[in-house]
Amino acid sequence: MKLISILLLILTSLPTIVLATPSKVIVQLKSELPSNVILDKSKVTHLVFIDIWRSYNGAGDEAMLDKLPKSFLQTSQKIWLQGEFNVTETQLSQFQQFFPNASPLILDKGSKIMRAFNVWQSPYHVLLKEDDVIFSGDGQSLQKYVGKLYEPETKHNDYKNSDKLLSKKEKMEEYIKSENTSIKLSSKGPIKPLIGDLAPVFSQKTLNGGTVSLMKSLKNNKPISIIFMDSLCPMPHYPLCEEKLAKVNKLVKSDHSRNWIGVISSFYVDQNIAKTFAKKFALNLPLIFDIDNIIFKAYDIYATPYQVNVNTSGLIATRSDIIH
Repeated sequence: MKLISILLLILTSLPTIVLATPSKVIVQLKSELPSNVILDKSKVTHLVFIDIWRSYNGAGDEAMLDKLPKSFLQTSQKIWLQGEFNVTETQLSQFQQFFPNASPLILDKGSKIMRAFNVWQSPYHVLLKEDDVIFSGDGQSLQKYVGKLYEPETKHNDYKNSDKLLSKKEKMEEYIKSENTSIKLSSKGPIKPLIGDLAPVFSQKTLNGGTVSLMKSLKNNKPISIIFMDSLCPMPHYPLCEEKLAKVNKLVKSDHSRNWIGVISSFYVDQNIAKTFAKKFALNLPLIFDIDNIIFKAYDIYATPYQVNVNTSGLIATRSDIIH
């Protein structure tokens, strides 16, 4: 009995956590907004919870959001929120220099808004209409929800380019069909090609207007080194990227026993930025601007710079973030 009394005393002394109601959260949200940003009551409020470090590595939902139906984009207002963990105001400002569309971007101090909406992962999305939650879920769920709302639009419009809502697996299947690649698929999508697997083949234009083909490059009986890189270098989340790119240049100049191909990520940048990046680092190898990051996805690359070596049989010999 004495033990039970002690336990009850401890439990009753613990602080009670009360989640704010949506209306209270909206008041809090408005107080966090910059003075020049006003919530438009005629539009759906789209809260986009992000992790800037995942976004830097191409694992955010920024590209997906740009491909949602135009009618939804025109009738909604995005508010970007970053939880207050491992991030400073200065880092948020730097992030917006590279991702200007992520605006307004609010540092969710104490992650209060995230906790109020029971958001425990990022990226994550909450839709509000007249202060009521009408949707809460991840990016894939958001695509399905919005797709149903705008079903006539998604059925009758041509989405072959930026407006088509495709799953990762569907995109990879289209790529395999068009490029005759050796990417293996499972029910969950492409399988990461490992050492000893056939290298996914590709044939793409370079920044200089030429064409690079993996299969044709193998015909001269030389192995190939593919260097995956990101034009956002230098940034805090790409440690030693400048030193690694300098090493790439040194190896390309000295090692003629293999062919070299550079693949530049297209996430959040255009070809002009990629060309400026190539010029800044004096990159002296054929460079592909990887539109929609098709080659990045085929090889399952998320870190940069990253090197994949392909032997003369077309098999992956090594893959590593060590440039060698």
